[in-house]
Amino acid sequence: MKKLFAVAVLALLVASASIAQKIAKPIHAVGEWCEYQEINGKRYRQTVTEVGQDGTFAVLSSSGTVRVYNADQQLVQRGGNVKYSPAWLGPSFPIKVGEIKGGGSFSYPHPRKPGVTVNAKTVIKSIVPGRITVPAGTFDAVKVDTVVEYKLSNGYSNYLEQSVWYSIGQKRPIKFQSIDYGIGRDSKIDDSLVRCGGLGSTS
Repeated sequence: MKKLFAVAVLALLVASASIAQKIAKPIHAVGEWCEYQEINGKRYRQTVTEVGQDGTFAVLSSSGTVRVYNADQQLVQRGGNVKYSPAWLGPSFPIKVGEIKGGGSFSYPHPRKPGVTVNAKTVIKSIVPGRITVPAGTFDAVKVDTVVEYKLSNGYSNYLEQSVWYSIGQKRPIKFQSIDYGIGRDSKIDDSLVRCGGLGSTS
């Protein structure tokens, strides 16, 4: 009987851990903001300025760039000129440890090369749990590693690697890392969460 009880308890703990390692789709609110710090110490803020009834939302960066996301949290437009078709495809929510889903093919006009189209494909490589420390504190998180392969309409091709850590509690990105091997070291991004305010649903 004790053995059966121990097995039942173990099964419950495993199930609880699995639930805890899942990031549900966040619900955003107008006015919510998060501040991030770049690897060079410079800080910037991202503020939600619009939320549609269909779940779409817009985020204004302190640089002045507006990013528009669809109801699935996928980026569909950056600034006034770069539109992703159907979207910059990342992981699909809910994000669950060990469950590889999301990604796919998309295209967009090159932001610095008029007339050039970028055809890209996101491949989700891994979704793993972990704890991470950033200026905002130490968080239980889920880390998503992706590779984005791309080919320009002028024939050039390369790829970039991205890693994003999502807080299990806040269901928001708390750290970003990426490097575009077509650009090199100057493209490296390593941004960490400093603080947030006015968040929408985190339940």
